[in-house]
Amino acid sequence: MLIVTASDDNYAIGVITLITSITIHNPGARIAVLDQGISLKNRQAIENLADKFDVKIERHEIDQSQFAHIPVLNDHISHTTYLRLLIPALFQNEDKALYV
Repeated sequence: MLIVTASDDNYAIGVITLITSITIHNPGARIAVLDQGISLKNRQAIENLADKFDVKIERHEIDQSQFAHIPVLNDHISHTTYLRLLIPALFQNEDKALYV
């Protein structure tokens, strides 16, 4: 199963925790991270999880300008929230994907 998540650097620690949980409880799951500004330090931490748990983690860098034209009206929402809208285009060959 393909599990997709999205993050910028503000939520990277949450994504690292999520990936750890997925790999422990769903061995064999494939993971894709839509990256809109994750720092090098946090990208390396994500890559370390791939090695530690022997899981493939795809990282897709998304240009930060992709959704810049869409207004953000709440403090708890960022442009990264909209990355889930790209899933059908990015994973056209998948029958299904779970977004977390």
